Amino acid sequence: MPNAAKNKGDRFEWKAVRYIQGHEIGAGLIDVTTPGRLLGAGRKDDGGDLHLFTDVAVQVKAYKDLGSAVRESAYKAQDQAAYAEKPLGVGMVPIPRARAENVCWIFTCPPNMLPQYGSFASSKASFPRISDLVKWIQDDDGPRGYAAYPRGERIAELKQGNSKGVWCMTPEVWLQSLLLHREGAVSV
Repeated sequence: MPNAAKNKGDRFEWKAVRYIQGHEIGAGLIDVTTPGRLLGAGRKDDGGDLHLFTDVAVQVKAYKDLGSAVRESAYKAQDQAAYAEKPLGVGMVPIPRARAENVCWIFTCPPNMLPQYGSFASSKASFPRISDLVKWIQDDDGPRGYAAYPRGERIAELKQGNSKGVWCMTPEVWLQSLLLHREGAVSV
């Protein structure tokens, strides 16, 4: 009997693989011979959903509740990185109904877990609502009531009530951060 939730997860994991493979920065960072989904993804102690990077566990979450997907992807990726003995973990969350030319994925991590934070520090914003954060992260034209930054500088914290904060960013921020990390820049 087919499992609709698993099928949905599998579809979005393959979309995430294709997205990274087609991304200008991401394609050059893939360092495995056979990129794809990891077999066994979804088990309690898995080491991530995607097989793209030797040093990063990637957790993809595609929930109707975008705020939950963002929080869970960040912290689950951290757990999966520890299990897989990888130094880094990142969450990927698709933005519903986003057009291909817009920012269509949110990359997530716990606060201060960005591989190379450095120059991104000046542009970090903070939002209590996921709807406002998504508007800001997708805003290439600005302003919609928020300071507009180039895609390579858009990083924000989602901090809702008493819940743990989560850093959310464009793919360009996270991928550039990984590139700097691998080039030996000092991690912050």
